[in-house]
Amino acid sequence: MAKIYEARIDHDALESIEVAPPRREGGWIWALLFVAFLVSGATLGLSLATGSLSNAVEVAQASFAADGTGETATN
Repeated sequence: MAKIYEARIDHDALESIEVAPPRREGGWIWALLFVAFLVSGATLGLSLATGSLSNAVEVAQASFAADGTGETATN
């Protein structure tokens, strides 16, 4: 069993203690790193998307241009 002890607290002594939230020094570095990854990820995503899209358009145009009979699909 646990023993419970009572203690008297001197409230006057506690008034002199100041409790402040922790300071986050260097938080701007993490924000800058986050923005750098965000921009590089968006740039990479857009470049991959446009590269894939342009390749798909080229394949589609090539398949439409020659249909096996030598005729072009465009008039």
